[in-house]
Amino acid sequence: MSSPATSVVVVGRIPREPPRFVVRDELARLRRALERPAAAVVVTGLRGAGKTHLAAAHARSLFDSGQGLVGWVNAETPDSTLSGLADIAQRLGVADPDGDSAVSARRLRDHLSGDTVAALLVFDNATDADHLRELLPTGGRTRIVITSVDRSFAAFGDAVDVTCFTRPESVRYLADSTGLGDDGADQVAEDLGDLPLALSAAAATMVGRRLGYAQYRQLLHDSPLPTVLRRTAGHDYPRSVVQAISLCIETTEGVTGDYQLGADVAWLLGAMAMLSPGGVHRSLLATSPRRVDEALERCVAGSLLSWSTSGEALIMHRLVSRVLRERGSNTQSISLFRRATAALRNRAPAARSTVELVRSALAIIMRNTFPPSQAWARRQDGAHLVDQIDALWDTGMVHSSTRKHAAAMIAVRRWAVEQLTEAADTARALTLAQDVVISSEQILGGEHPDTFTARYLLARAHAACGRLDEAAARLEAYLTDAGQVLGLAHPVTLAMRFQLADTYLQAGFLDKSRALHTENIAHSQQVFGADAYQTLNFRGGLAQVHLSAGHLADAIAIFEDLLPVYLRVLGADHVDSFLCLHKLARAYGAAGRTDEAVPLLRKNLDDAMRIFGGDHPVTLACRNNLAEIYEAIGRADDAVRLGEANLVERLRVLGPEHPDTLITRHNLACALQTAGRLADAIALFEANIADFPRILGSDHPITLLTQGGLAIAYSASGRWDESIAIQEASLRDRLRILGPDHPDTLKARNNLADALGVRQPGRAIPLLEANVSASARELGLDHPDTLTYRYNLAAAYHAAGRIDDALTNHRTTLTDRLRVLGPDHHATLASRDNLAAAYRSAGHLDTAIDLFKTNLAEYHRALPGHPRLRSTRNALADTLRAAGRFEEAIPLYEANIDQQEFGPDDSLTGRSINGLALAYHAAGRFEEAVQLFETMFDQTKRALGSDHPLADVVRDHLAAAEQVAETHRRHPTNPPA
Repeated sequence: MSSPATSVVVVGRIPREPPRFVVRDELARLRRALERPAAAVVVTGLRGAGKTHLAAAHARSLFDSGQGLVGWVNAETPDSTLSGLADIAQRLGVADPDGDSAVSARRLRDHLSGDTVAALLVFDNATDADHLRELLPTGGRTRIVITSVDRSFAAFGDAVDVTCFTRPESVRYLADSTGLGDDGADQVAEDLGDLPLALSAAAATMVGRRLGYAQYRQLLHDSPLPTVLRRTAGHDYPRSVVQAISLCIETTEGVTGDYQLGADVAWLLGAMAMLSPGGVHRSLLATSPRRVDEALERCVAGSLLSWSTSGEALIMHRLVSRVLRERGSNTQSISLFRRATAALRNRAPAARSTVELVRSALAIIMRNTFPPSQAWARRQDGAHLVDQIDALWDTGMVHSSTRKHAAAMIAVRRWAVEQLTEAADTARALTLAQDVVISSEQILGGEHPDTFTARYLLARAHAACGRLDEAAARLEAYLTDAGQVLGLAHPVTLAMRFQLADTYLQAGFLDKSRALHTENIAHSQQVFGADAYQTLNFRGGLAQVHLSAGHLADAIAIFEDLLPVYLRVLGADHVDSFLCLHKLARAYGAAGRTDEAVPLLRKNLDDAMRIFGGDHPVTLACRNNLAEIYEAIGRADDAVRLGEANLVERLRVLGPEHPDTLITRHNLACALQTAGRLADAIALFEANIADFPRILGSDHPITLLTQGGLAIAYSASGRWDESIAIQEASLRDRLRILGPDHPDTLKARNNLADALGVRQPGRAIPLLEANVSASARELGLDHPDTLTYRYNLAAAYHAAGRIDDALTNHRTTLTDRLRVLGPDHHATLASRDNLAAAYRSAGHLDTAIDLFKTNLAEYHRALPGHPRLRSTRNALADTLRAAGRFEEAIPLYEANIDQQEFGPDDSLTGRSINGLALAYHAAGRFEEAVQLFETMFDQTKRALGSDHPLADVVRDHLAAAEQVAETHRRHPTNPPA
């Protein structure tokens, strides 16, 4: 919620200056205390003493001060504190993109701790010192103001104790507010203990009832005191103060000459007393059929409500709220007949009971909820509504109302859990979900369908937090109970089964996931029908399992079948239609059908920009996926361009230390390596390694991922020892954190084996044999990861000289990839390449040449832009040269040397130049060979360094070629040695 037009960024619901505002000495003391850098000042005192208005006066005075920040946070509960800080982080562009308010609060703290721009943060009505301490900036130019009735907060900084008005201040305020002068004001101030809030209420009553001081004192004396107003630390109010506020409420409700308006005023006050003390957006009241604007005007005039500085929110003082709630607790419900009778006689509306207060607040909340599909786009609205839901529950009065109200309250709290989960405010969602399950079991019973829904939402919240084991364990138990109590085809049971299937998918248990989705589809078709929304989603879940399992034809068939149904039933702009198209495009890409995938992903990105906006997580993910497929098909420069654009956007929206920003940095480094920009890739990987452990921790998956990326880049640059050291450490970490059979542990073991590679194949082979065994056991023999480990094991056998084992494993892997992935998949073609290479090493050059030729034709047909096409052409040329078929090899090498397309520093170009030089040399074209070796040596030194192993090889070739060329120049008739 922004401020009025100002150069200062203002976020939060700052109270406006009240009428007849008294400038007190404490304001000057507050400002002096804030003059030192990074100051923290605690404003303490009784409720109603004016702490909030004192802090607000200072905050408002900064609006025209120039550049800076003024942030106002309702700190009454941990959730409201996090929500307020998240709003500020969002405005400054440092919020968690996934919407987690706890992460956003910490990111804001870190941002302000290092910022050089002046800032003020006000934490109003703070209650939890331990929670708040962790969220305060510790440097920069941020000043902190904390208001609280709890004087233990004084340990945070300088204390400014706000007492009541001085007597002259009280007299002047009453005289100015009522127009009655000073005579008699002293006695009223005495009766009210000089408490500013009570004086405000008294003035409003005297003006509203046209009373003098003496008449008001008599009325105050005769007014009954609610005897149940509990004494709480910091809340001990004199009898007369409560009476003063009660009189102000009665005056505002009753003296209108319009019974219906009085009833609407009573309704508004009652609802506001139950909602968040941090403020209620005016928009939440817009859906009411009551005369809200007139009621608001009267309540503001009566000093019972005030506007925030932005004019967007209404604020009720906490003491006024408490008086209204206590009055409701001691009021019996009145029948509609008695209210109608009172209206006919034009009497003042009767006080509203607990039941009526709860009903009013619930009605406002329920009219303002919205579908989960809007959760992200309306996440700020959702967070504000969750604040209202929490505030209503925290009054404790729902339990004293009707069972119908209790059930409705649980329903809106379930909505709040789903809203927070969909908006990715995962920490808050999990805390709330746990409490909702407990209250559902207590109020509705353990076998009620809504209780099962609450349990389902709790499991979803665990999954959203990345706690897959906990989510799966809970869902397994919940699903068993739901099947027994509700039935196997009950909608709640279906939802639980779908969530468990998705959790299994994330954890890598594809067979379990596939079985659950298949069962769900059968039940859903019977209950809802084949084209029902639920059935479509369950089929989409099954297709996603096929995609993850590498069953690409099955996945594509389902997505192609689903897409027209989604478009017909839901429309093109529905999020599920959008995601179906997105997944189909990714399936095309995984299957090597890049000509179909790229246009769809481009359209997907354009649609995401139109539907969700440029900085939505879905849009950024679409750009990332398009970059990935560009990298896969050899358009590395385009992948880098998109990756750089994504990084700029995520830095702007999320800040430099958000996990999604860090992932984008990792992906960009990978794209740079694929593009042949090895030095740039290593520099970015090394920067990532310097930052990620500090930001995320050394055991975080993203940290481990980028360690592996750096090791692979080191291997590519010939820094084998450094690569192996990193991969060994990474494997140790994953074994410790995840265990020996976790998919990420298998990948780390595979990466270590890859780093050992050609230099130490004997060490690589047992690692890969263990991987193949574990992956076949956990994921299945046909899983894409298992096929990858089998492929790498065959390559290790080849490097170790175990050619027969290599040939056997390459043949079986190629056969299985043809069956599982299809003939056009890039992994299938890679298997044929390696089988051909093994035949070449075994001396079967003709067989190898035939296989390479077949593969080269397949690349031209299916994947003409894939980077391995040039590798295959180079391998074929090398094999032809080895077979003495130089005239066939030379044009293949020459076709690979395309400086304009790939650049002189491309490593494959270098190998092709080296091969061409050797072919020229073998064919007796010695001068051409020397020129190429010289070019190759210069490029190798520039791209890889003079110490790279390839540089040594080229140097030796160059020396030999120069010697032979010199001999040939001297004795041109002699054949070369």
